[in-house]
Order: sequence, then C-alpha cells, then structure tokens
Amino acid sequence: IKTQFTKKKCIIIGKRKSDKENFTSSFGIKMNNEIIKFVDKIKYLGIILNNQLKLNDYFEYVIGKIGKKVKFLSHLRYNLSLQTKKNLFY
Repeated sequence: IKTQFTKKKCIIIGKRKSDKENFTSSFGIKMNNEIIKFVDKIKYLGIILNNQLKLNDYFEYVIGKIGKKVKFLSHLRYNLSLQTKKNLFY
C-alpha cells in the first residue's frame, strides 16, 4: 500500500496545553522514516476538529461558505426577473 506522507497529520486531543507541548517535543511519530506532523486542528470526513474537540473552526468555515453564496444571490436580485426569482427561491 502506498501512502502520501504529505497528507499524514497527527493531533493530540486534550485540555492541558503543557501536556501536549511536552508530548510533541519529546516524541516524534515516524512512518517509513517520514516524520508525521503534529497539528492543532484537522479536517476529517468534512468536519474540522481542533485539539479540544470543539467545532468552532468548522462553524467559521461553514459560515464563510454560506456567506459567499448569500452574497452571490444578493447580487443576482437586481439582474433577474420576478418570475426567475420566484423559481429560484420557492
């Protein structure tokens, strides 16, 4: 099995920052002589989790994506006929 080590990441979940810093500075995880990078947040199955299992980063990501689409739709309202708007929104 071939794996891409540029995509491999490791996250340590916990509340105490000092324990995580001690662990990451003391240990290095290797796979086929490639060091796996420690990160504070990770995207897994489309959900962004941070090292305290909070979803704040995920919510910011989703709000940003929704905001772009709402902005796009708000620009369309001046260029579309009433019938087209009704078809889009109802």
